[in-house]
Amino acid sequence: MRYRILAVLSVLALAGGVMVVGAQQAGAQQEFTLIAHQTNFVFAPVNGSPTSNPGPGTPPPETGDRFIVREALSQNGVVVGYDNIICTDTFNNNGLCDVVFAITNKGDIHGTALVRDLFDFSSNGPTVFDGDIDGGTFAYANATGSAHLTTLPDGDTQDTFLIN
Repeated sequence: MRYRILAVLSVLALAGGVMVVGAQQAGAQQEFTLIAHQTNFVFAPVNGSPTSNPGPGTPPPETGDRFIVREALSQNGVVVGYDNIICTDTFNNNGLCDVVFAITNKGDIHGTALVRDLFDFSSNGPTVFDGDIDGGTFAYANATGSAHLTTLPDGDTQDTFLIN
C-alpha cells in the first residue's frame, strides 16, 4: 500500500511539474524591437489613379482613399524582413490600417490599428501610435499582443512588439 501511495504521489508530482512547465510556456511573452524603413508608398484615391510617392500637389484625401506602404524591417542594422500596410481613410482623417510583418525564416505577424489623423495632409500625422496583434503564422501562429510604433527623427519607425 505504501508503494502505491508513493507511486500515485510520484505521478501527481510529475503531472504537476508538466502542467507548471506547460503553463509557463503557454504564458510566455516575447518582446522585440524592429526598425521599419519605407521602401514603397502609393496613394490610391477611390476616384482617381494611384500615385507613387505623392507630393504637395496631391488632392486632399476622401473617405475610402488608401495608402499602400512597404517597409524593410531591420534589427541591429540587419534586414530581417518586411511589412505590407494598407490604410483606409475612414472619418475625421483617421486611418484604419491592416499590416502583415513578414519576418524571414520565422513567420508572419498580422496587426491592425486605428491611426488618428493619418490622412491629415496639413500635418505630419501621429508620431506615436499602438496597434493590435491578432494572429500570425509559423513561429507567430495564434499570436496576440500589441505593437508600439514611434517615428524616429529620420522618418523611420521603431516598432516594439509584445507578443503573448
